[in-house]
Amino acid sequence: MKIRTISIITVLTCLVIVASVSGDDASPLPKQHNSILEGIILDANSSKPVPRATIRVLESGITAMANDDGRYRLLLPPGDWELSVSHVTHYTQTIEISLSDSSMIQDISLAPSVVVLTGTTVYSRNYNAGQEIILKAIRRKQEILRRLSDYQYGAYSKVSVSDMSKEGVESILLIAESQTTAYWKYPDQYKEIITARRQTANIEAEGNLVTVGEILNFNKNRIDIGKYSIVSPTAEDAFDAYEYYLIDTIMTDGKPVFRLEIEPKSQTTPLFYGHIDIADSTYDVVAVSVGFNDAVRLEFIDSLFYRQQFADFGDNVWMPVEIGLTGQVHFGMKIPGIPKDLSFSHSASLYSFKYDQGIPSGLIDDFVLEVDEKADDIDSAAWNQRQTIPLTNLELAAFDRMDSLENVPPTIGKRALKIGSGLILATMAYSDIYHFNRVEGSYFGLGST
Repeated sequence: MKIRTISIITVLTCLVIVASVSGDDASPLPKQHNSILEGIILDANSSKPVPRATIRVLESGITAMANDDGRYRLLLPPGDWELSVSHVTHYTQTIEISLSDSSMIQDISLAPSVVVLTGTTVYSRNYNAGQEIILKAIRRKQEILRRLSDYQYGAYSKVSVSDMSKEGVESILLIAESQTTAYWKYPDQYKEIITARRQTANIEAEGNLVTVGEILNFNKNRIDIGKYSIVSPTAEDAFDAYEYYLIDTIMTDGKPVFRLEIEPKSQTTPLFYGHIDIADSTYDVVAVSVGFNDAVRLEFIDSLFYRQQFADFGDNVWMPVEIGLTGQVHFGMKIPGIPKDLSFSHSASLYSFKYDQGIPSGLIDDFVLEVDEKADDIDSAAWNQRQTIPLTNLELAAFDRMDSLENVPPTIGKRALKIGSGLILATMAYSDIYHFNRVEGSYFGLGST
C-alpha cells in the first residue's frame, strides 16, 4: 500500500477515530545473530528508574530509548561494545560491556546533574543572552542545511489511546506499533516504509499507519502542522514572532547546553511556546519541547505537546533519537459506547542514521508512505530485534486484555462510530483527509492505491 501525503497530526487523528471502531527486509540493522542486552536506567542517588534516557552504541549509529519504567533493550552481535547513556537531567555515563551469545542484564546508574557555568548560566530571565544565542543558532542552521544532502534511518513508533474517564489497564483502548525505514533527500524529499507492524486485536492491520512522519525540522523557517504554517523558533524572522529568555544550562551527551524559553509575542498568530535547547559553542538545536498557543485550533484535538531529543553522531552532526507527541481528543457529543474524552501518546525511537550515502534512484517517489507486503508477517524474534522502546508493564497488560477480547461482538457504539467517522473527519477540513475530484469522487481517509 502506498500513500501520497501524510503528517503526524493526520496519522494520529485517523488512528484515534478509526481504530476505536474496531519484499526484502529494509532494516538497516545487522542481520547476523544478535544477543539481547537489557536492563533499567536508575538515578544514582534515589535508585528510582530514569524514564526516556537515550542509550547509544558508540561508533555504530545504533540507539535505543528507555521506556517510562526506565527499561531499555538492545540487540547486538556478540563482542565488546561501548555504550553512552544520557538524560537531560543527569550526567552522561559511558560504560563498556562484553556481550556473549546469551542474553545479558545490565542496569546503569546516572548521577543527577547540577551545572553551574560561570558567566553563562542564569536562572532568571535574561533577554539579551537568549537573543544572542538564538542569533548564533540561526546562522548555524544555514550551515547545517548546506551540509547534508541526504540521510536514512530506522525507527520504532508506537501510539496508545486511552479513555480519560478510567485508570489503569482498563483505560487503554488501543496500542499500535510499527517499525520503519525512512529516507530524506535535500531539500524536502521524504519516504517512509513500514517494514513491520503489530497492534491490539481491536484494530485491523490496515488501520495501523503509525510512523515517525516527516520529522518536524526546526531548522526550517516554517513548520507545517495540519492547516497551519508556524514560524520556527530559529526562522530568519523569528524575532518578529518570539521573545527568548536564557533560563538554565544543562548537560547533554557531556556537553553544556543552553536552555531557552520561547514566548510567542501574539496569541492571535499560530506560534509555539516552550523550551529549545542550543548546544554551547556550536549552537546546534539539540532538544525541543513545545506546545501550541491559542491560535492553533484543531477540531476535537487540544493540549498538543511535541518534543524532540537529539544526539551527537560525531563531527557535530546532531540528529533526533526521540520524538514524542501527546494530546487529547474531545468529541463534544455523546455517542453510545464511545468515550467522550480520549488522550493519545505517540513516541518514536530513531536509530542507525546514515548520511550522504546517496538514495537509490526511484526510491523516493510521489508516495511518502509505503507498507511493505511482508509487514504483517514478521515473526516475534525479528520484531524484538528492532523494538527499541520496550512496552511498559501497563501496556503489556493492556495488550493481553484486549487480545483476550478479540472475539467479543462489537458494541453499538463501535458500529456507530465506524459509520460516523467519515463525518467527523470531514468537519476537520483537512485537505489531505477529505477531498473531491472528478476521478475519485468524494472520499474520507487517506488516499491509497
